[in-house]
Formats: sequence, structure tokens, C-alpha cells
Amino acid sequence: MSSQSLAERREQFARHEQARTEHHLERPRLLTAPKRDAAALEAIANAAQERFANASDADEVLAWVAEEFGYRTTVACSMADTVLPHVVAQHLPWVDTLFLDTGYHFPETTGTRDAAEASMQLTIVDVLPKQTVAQQDAEYGEKLYERQPALCCQLRKVEPLTDVLGTYEVWITG
Repeated sequence: MSSQSLAERREQFARHEQARTEHHLERPRLLTAPKRDAAALEAIANAAQERFANASDADEVLAWVAEEFGYRTTVACSMADTVLPHVVAQHLPWVDTLFLDTGYHFPETTGTRDAAEASMQLTIVDVLPKQTVAQQDAEYGEKLYERQPALCCQLRKVEPLTDVLGTYEVWITG
């Protein structure tokens, strides 16, 4: 149990939200450079592969990612844990953290997402499928995940993720 009083926790949360707001006001200025094309990104990736072939820790690589890509970086996280977004946020505070909201998550998973957003320097981006679960059920029948799991994953994970990744230059995932 926390030793902080309720008033202290509220003050801490207010500071957290103020920092988030300030970052988001500043963010358009941080994204002024045009997005690079696939060939330029491939050249950067090839050079990085050689440069970091013997890297000793993630901090070295993430410091370079922050410098090279800035906020054109995103993290994808299932919220089974929040270690990866936490480590990335040490180099890119308020990094966009993609959460594939399939509509089938346990309350504990969405609770972890909400707690991470409230307590860490992350910007949670809920990535949603084109259809709600009810709309998908109406078109394909209930429990598509049991009958055609590949199609269900295509509709609820792959397509939404593909759509959103186009706005970033680098994607970090576990």
C-alpha cells in the first residue's frame, strides 16, 4: 500500500497530466521533419544493424532511436506487462504506445493499460478494428475467433495495426 496520502496522489496525478498536456502541445513542433521514404529507412536500418551488432544494452540502441527517429517512433504493447514501453519512455517521454483493442480483453488487461497511462510517461493509442465485436458477429457469426482465428486476427489485429503503423518510421515491439 502506498504511503502517500490521497491529496499527494492527486497532486502527483495532476502534475503527470500537466506534463502530458505540455508534451502534446509541443509535439507538432517535434514532428516538422518530413517522413522518410522506404529506401531511406532501409538504408538507416542496414547501417544500424552493422553499428549495433555488438551493442551491450538496450539503452545504447534506444538513445540512438530517440535521436534518429524521435516521435516517429512507436511501441506496440499487449499490456501483459509494461516493461518495454517504460524502457523506451526513458529515452522518449510520452512515446506513442499502441494498444490493439480487439474488444476481447480481460478487465485486468485494460486496467493495466489505464494504470500505465496514468502513471508512466506514455501516450496510449488505442488501435481499433473497423467493426465492433457486435458488428463482426452480425457479419461473420459469433465467436469467429474459435471458428476462423486467422480471419479474426486479420480483422481485429493485423489490419488495424497496418493502418496505424504508416504514420511512424520505427516500431518497437517485444
